[in-house]
Amino acid sequence: MAYKLYPVTDFIDLAQLTAFLKNMKRELPEKLLGFIEERRANCWLVGGTIRDILLNNRPKDYDLLFAGITARELKEKLPEVKKGGKCFAVFLYKGVEITLISQQNLLLTELSRRDFTINALALNLADKQLRDPQGGLMDLQTNKIQVMPGALKEDPCRLYRGARIVAEKPDFNLTKLTCSYFSAVEGENLLNIAKERVYQELHYVLLAPRPEKFFAILESRGVINYHFPGLAEYYSKSGQRVANLQRLSSRLDLLFAALTWEMAQENMAYIAKWDENITIPGAWIRAVRLAVDNLNTLRNWQRVEAVELVDMVDRIKREKFSLQEFIYLAVAEDLRKKRTDYQAKFLAHYEKLKVLIAEMEESITGQKLLTELEPGPELGRELRLRKVAWLAERL
Repeated sequence: MAYKLYPVTDFIDLAQLTAFLKNMKRELPEKLLGFIEERRANCWLVGGTIRDILLNNRPKDYDLLFAGITARELKEKLPEVKKGGKCFAVFLYKGVEITLISQQNLLLTELSRRDFTINALALNLADKQLRDPQGGLMDLQTNKIQVMPGALKEDPCRLYRGARIVAEKPDFNLTKLTCSYFSAVEGENLLNIAKERVYQELHYVLLAPRPEKFFAILESRGVINYHFPGLAEYYSKSGQRVANLQRLSSRLDLLFAALTWEMAQENMAYIAKWDENITIPGAWIRAVRLAVDNLNTLRNWQRVEAVELVDMVDRIKREKFSLQEFIYLAVAEDLRKKRTDYQAKFLAHYEKLKVLIAEMEESITGQKLLTELEPGPELGRELRLRKVAWLAERL
């Protein structure tokens, strides 16, 4: 092989490696583990899996590469496997990406097709040796993200992936060369990316520690409006709100509402534009509408009319949220505006409303009104009126 081999324990200690391998055995399907054991000498972990291991992070997913295996042999061993790539021998098996090469000496060629040098690493599961033909270990140690030559022409979605890595690992920075490659990407080519792939990147960004960094890179490269029109003015504030909310909830529709709330307040049509090119889940869009119509009511609950609060609570239920979850969104915005850690104070502020609403709903129920009225629209109207009157007396 035309590159040096590095013992993986030169970069992580034995205990970390042992813990990772135990986790892998728990998380991978049993049939796949058996196949790995059979072909251990010709099996490598590759890509972001190795990057995460070396950073002592739990991998989000596992990418495997086998040498000397045909697609037919793979299908015989793992009948549920599906073709996952148009150009190369890439397959998917229960969430695991599997790449096939005809012989070991093609490993170098395969790694050269990767997106970034820090993802062009391979760990053989037999000898526990790292293969690093592109200098990814050095870039990993110096927190650099360097795109591979030709990577963006082959797949422009890699621009989004690189920006997302920065959002997930805020200590990392794009190299100047990578920035120049990103700037050279034709925006129209981004619109050719499959919608589900852009959605997947957005999914990861919503859970990243610094989501605003993703959008800052897209804006600096002049491509933010291709999939995320309208956000350029708001992403800094929105990113702070999303990060605040992550401390309280990992619910994706709520995180999406945190990201897009201000933008959607200005013009809900922006969300429709996103949906055209990404296919936003309906639950996410409903969460944004709920936030646009009701978040300020919640944040100012002590100064609004009882009827607004009753209508807000009913709407939250219809959209399949709990009041507590919607409170988390309000607290995320409160924390952003205060720019300090008053989380417990803000939660206590909304706890008073929660107690009031719980008492109201216990005191006035449709079941109790059925002793006075027949089921139907009149019952619903009367229930609402009595809730409003009850709450108005106590605000």
